[in-house]
Amino acid sequence: MARLVIIATVVLCANVSAHLNHIQFAAIDEAHGKLHVRYRMSADMFMSNVDADIKAGRLTESVKQRPISDIIQSYFRTHLLLELNGAANAADSATFEFDAKTSDWIADFIFPAPPENSKPTLICDAFLENNPRTQTLARITWRGENTMFHFRTGNVRYALGSSLQAPSENKAAPASPTIQFLDGLARALKAYDFLAAGSLVLIVLGQMLSKLPRPVIALLAIPAAVALSLDQCGRDGILVVSGFALGWSSVVVTLFHLSSSILHTHTTSTSPVEIS
Repeated sequence: MARLVIIATVVLCANVSAHLNHIQFAAIDEAHGKLHVRYRMSADMFMSNVDADIKAGRLTESVKQRPISDIIQSYFRTHLLLELNGAANAADSATFEFDAKTSDWIADFIFPAPPENSKPTLICDAFLENNPRTQTLARITWRGENTMFHFRTGNVRYALGSSLQAPSENKAAPASPTIQFLDGLARALKAYDFLAAGSLVLIVLGQMLSKLPRPVIALLAIPAAVALSLDQCGRDGILVVSGFALGWSSVVVTLFHLSSSILHTHTTSTSPVEIS
């Protein structure tokens, strides 16, 4: 049983890792009277797309010698725009920070806040020319709006406030169930702190309750996975929650089985041999 769980998790992680390489995350909100876009991206993905823009003549080779925040602002100047009254403009500023836990790059873009009752549209086609499979999963919290949107090939425009409109009006196309589920999986596999904490707790419980069968102890991960998934993804829908729960519990249970097997092997090999 343990081997089946490990094999299934390895296959699952391989598939989701491929998905992770093509998905970026963004949070869009209003802060200090400005429109704020916080964009989380893979550093490798970003630099490969900068190289593609250099080859296409949209950027110069010298841009790579500048500070990272300047490189980010230069690239996104044509790939992240706010359109208002027919005019599309880049962000006023971009700042950069490094996430040591995930090795992601995080950029904060600041746009002037559109006037009340205006109809602004956010345009994002980042990374699509070099990799059409790329998606930017955006959490939008904007003037009473609380929704999610996937910027992807053929769907690079989002009218801010559109989720609050009447059903008869034009709304953004929702992400497919498969994409939502995979997003949950991807977020779970990037939640390194929760994965480490869950695995450690289950391993300790396994030692404390060593008389119980391993599958029984592994079942303890289920309520923890449900509670954690609801806390982290509760607003994003049942498919995202389910994906997160499956991804987190699969990794935690697999690490538990691996550690238990290693400890059992070590204990067996060091046990004293009776001499008759």
